Amino acid sequence: MYLVHQSSFHWFFQRSPTFDLHFNNEDLQLTTLLDDDNLITEAQSQNEKILDLQYNQQINSVQEDQVLELIKYITEMPEDDSNSKRAYRYPYYSSALLCFIVKGKPQYFIENDKRLLYKLLNFFSQDQDVNSVLAGFVINVLQNIQEELLVGECFQNPQIQEGMIRQLQSRSVSDFLLYLLQVQSQQYQNEKVNLLQSILKRIDDSTNFEISSNVSYIIQELIKVEDYQQWYMDIIFGEFINKLCQTILFKDNFISLSSSTILFNLLQFLKNTYQKQYGSKVKGPEIDVNMVFSRIEPYCTDWIEYLLNQKSTILGQQKLKLLEIIGVGVSLNNQQFINRLYQCNIFKVYNQLFLTYEQHDILHFQYFNLISQTIENQIDILIKNLFEENQFIQLLIQCTNKVDNQEKQRKGQLGFITLLGIFIVEKAENYEYLQQYLQNESWQQFKTQYIEKAQKINNFELGQDGIDQLYKWKEFQLEGDTKIELIEQNKEQSGNSNQETI
Repeated sequence: MYLVHQSSFHWFFQRSPTFDLHFNNEDLQLTTLLDDDNLITEAQSQNEKILDLQYNQQINSVQEDQVLELIKYITEMPEDDSNSKRAYRYPYYSSALLCFIVKGKPQYFIENDKRLLYKLLNFFSQDQDVNSVLAGFVINVLQNIQEELLVGECFQNPQIQEGMIRQLQSRSVSDFLLYLLQVQSQQYQNEKVNLLQSILKRIDDSTNFEISSNVSYIIQELIKVEDYQQWYMDIIFGEFINKLCQTILFKDNFISLSSSTILFNLLQFLKNTYQKQYGSKVKGPEIDVNMVFSRIEPYCTDWIEYLLNQKSTILGQQKLKLLEIIGVGVSLNNQQFINRLYQCNIFKVYNQLFLTYEQHDILHFQYFNLISQTIENQIDILIKNLFEENQFIQLLIQCTNKVDNQEKQRKGQLGFITLLGIFIVEKAENYEYLQQYLQNESWQQFKTQYIEKAQKINNFELGQDGIDQLYKWKEFQLEGDTKIELIEQNKEQSGNSNQETI
């Protein structure tokens, strides 16, 4: 990428003719270089004079002091906030300069018992939360150090790992821990296992909402790579599933949201993995799906009761994640999970939410998704729960009745009801069990009252001819509606006259 950028934007990397003049000054200070806007460009252009750091031709101890000063800028917050250079410019430029020094003279970080390296690593051993910006600068420098050296020091020193896990609220630290977990060497396999387990334990940490979010991020990054490592799949899809299920209804909403997001992503990963493996010779991770659902299934009752007792006027993100989990769980067609949903009368909950939150398109999509997955997988027991035990067709008729008010308001669910009606008609041809629920007067009423009209509107051609045809059809409908209204008015008038006569 560096070569591409350098060749494409050569004008950006042009060296300054005046920058080298700094080194003619016997009293040159480090801050003078940091104040020069050309410093980063000179470092990227590999100006070797920067690497010398011997402005007065003094001994190596002065060089180390200068590197220590750069490290201080990226590891310590200034005491005086009024100095904007010290707070913002110097840390940024020091980070860029240190990255150049690490590549050009790595011995600075290896000599003297790796004193400089541990100055960087010990930055994360603080009791308080580190500054997120400074953490990013430090991580940027560390990742330019030779991998074998850096990984060895991190895994051989448990205090370094503990410090970084303590700072898990930082996304930069999370990226670095992810980097350690994905190291291909088998030398530190046990250390990587312990590191991942320690990270997962922080899922229910309520001290900072970023912690559970970053745990979710690390898991998502681990499972999305193509070269899966079986060892971390065993950990993530093992007892950790129980931990997720327990924290989904946690009192802190940000923890429950992170837990439900992780569980949804894991189930979606299972679904995608088995779809890829179907008819393919590519071998994916070995995961016992039945064991995964045996861990999830006992918690379904609590989740569904939680949704059923929803009283808020707002259906929040965490509750929607629960619906997504149920939807992807049904798509995996695990019998144990499906039986539990049937016992919990799942469609009673979905129907109630569908009617309550009339304008909630995301909820309506989850409702459509669950029904479509049920029909696609031909899950008879859930079809029975939907049509027979929860009067699905009557719900459709109720939702498609005209709104009787002056605004002639359109109901919010109609778009998804149209999709459902058309989908059911199409799929019923190849699903015998479903057909028995469509052979009654209620379904014919729904088709006549709404679905056939909706299909006519959807099938009009684009362009002026289609518009003209649509207007004619609507005028015909209005004439019919007007005749019905006149008949009803005549009935009312005749009834009133009879009462007056009496």
